[in-house]
Amino acid sequence: MLVDAHVHLNRFLPAEGAAAAADRAGVMCLAMTESPSDYEAWAPVLSGRRRVRVAVGLHPLRAAQLDDDELQRFAELAREASYLGEVGLDGSREGLSTLAAQRRAFAHVVEAASDRHALMSVHSRGAEAEVTETLAAAGVRAVLHWYSGALRYVDAALDAGLYFSINASMLATQRGVRLVRSLPRERVLTESDGPFARVARRPLAPTGIRDLVEQIARLWGCDPDEASACIWQNMTAAATAPRLVRAPDASGPRLD
Repeated sequence: MLVDAHVHLNRFLPAEGAAAAADRAGVMCLAMTESPSDYEAWAPVLSGRRRVRVAVGLHPLRAAQLDDDELQRFAELAREASYLGEVGLDGSREGLSTLAAQRRAFAHVVEAASDRHALMSVHSRGAEAEVTETLAAAGVRAVLHWYSGALRYVDAALDAGLYFSINASMLATQRGVRLVRSLPRERVLTESDGPFARVARRPLAPTGIRDLVEQIARLWGCDPDEASACIWQNMTAAATAPRLVRAPDASGPRLD
């Protein structure tokens, strides 16, 4: 089984077609949403697919647009959710002006994750140190999606039991290659971040995960089947471990 740990299926046209193509390719998808209303609109459409799980989202770049009612709705939906995403903080130039609102929203997310012990897919661009410290202090399960920060923060993230999801756009850069080479294999997951992530101007999709696994296998110096099995086991650990990594369950991730 292949894993796309971060994909925006609802942003594909048509979303149902992208989900069906992923299913045919044998890719388990964790479908991100960007707000509670986004989740409520798309969960009924996508969650019927055997290989799709839909996460409740609160995207940092939409945080300033959310009122108290929307934040309360997130908390209600998150009580029943196994996955939260896309969530996090964005301290880049694009997000800097709304950072106070983002922090308020992220506090709601972390509290919900702590109560439910849900697995989070976390955006950390420009706020890597703060995100890592927050997640470590809360002791929650989380995956750092498309990590683009300094390698000096990686050890703290690993000590907190965090995982890293890698996409093909990252591996088109020396920074991304260095990151994969620096990570323990047991903390690596695969993602497309489609259709936002691109390579050669083409949007990535879950159907490209097999090629991504082959790229990672070459960096690891192993067979693609071995890399695929390792990443699937990592998904098991991420989805079930209380905080720090423990031995993966051979039966596969608990994705329901």
